[in-house]
Amino acid sequence: MLTLLKQRLFLLIAAIFFIATSCKKDSPANQPEKPVQPEQPGEPGPPINSPKRIFGKHNKVASTEMHAAFITADSSAWTCGRNQFGQLGDGTTIDRLYAIKVMDNVLAVAANGNSTYFIKSDNSLWVCGANITLPGSQAAANYNRPVKIADSVAAISTFSHTLFIKLDSTLWGFGPNYQNQLGDNVKVGVQAEPVKLMDGVLMAATGDAFSVIIKEDHSLWGTGLNSSGALGTNNIETLFRFTKVLDGVQDVSVGYQTTLIIKDDGTLWGRAGMISGRSVLAQ
Repeated sequence: MLTLLKQRLFLLIAAIFFIATSCKKDSPANQPEKPVQPEQPGEPGPPINSPKRIFGKHNKVASTEMHAAFITADSSAWTCGRNQFGQLGDGTTIDRLYAIKVMDNVLAVAANGNSTYFIKSDNSLWVCGANITLPGSQAAANYNRPVKIADSVAAISTFSHTLFIKLDSTLWGFGPNYQNQLGDNVKVGVQAEPVKLMDGVLMAATGDAFSVIIKEDHSLWGTGLNSSGALGTNNIETLFRFTKVLDGVQDVSVGYQTTLIIKDDGTLWGRAGMISGRSVLAQ
């Protein structure tokens, strides 16, 4: 009887030892460390709660609430995000969680909710996405590959309407014009093809149905919807053509219904409606 008890006790101790050893071996602390895989450009990953590098060196970025485009150091353009109108320019209407290359030799990119624009190294302007009217065509269509719409383009800004500046400093525009955001005093619903608007322009910025430009003499001009005072005219009246607002301006940036400028003396000014209830540009 005593011998049987000893045998059972021995087996119990052996079982306990085996279980403890197995658990220790399988614990994370005792697993060999897995080699860290290098991140691949465009690989989807877990949600990011702090800034994280997602690609190599790149020069310019354009983004909307639903998609983004950027240019890498080798001047190639990449896009990702929502793609229901073909605005990613990859030949599909498939949404992309990761960036995909769509074009080479790109100098600049711009994007609105439905379209993406590319200025190539030869200064030609290309676009993909919704409601695009090709030069000489009367019908708008969606394009899921970039198509050429203009030459000799130096800079571009787009919101719902689009403004671009040519190498000769002329300003051109197209798109929705319900609030005269093109500044041509011709209130058409949609200007399908680009039209010349003004000479001697250095910079253009587009907001929600309004436009702001800086001319070669560093004067600031605005046109379009002004219900929030974004044009800085000290009132909220819509402007039907480009109207001079301020002198001595070297840079401008606009948001949905706001405007910020940098003057020639380096001071920063903004539409003060968001601060004091006034609609005049103030320091």
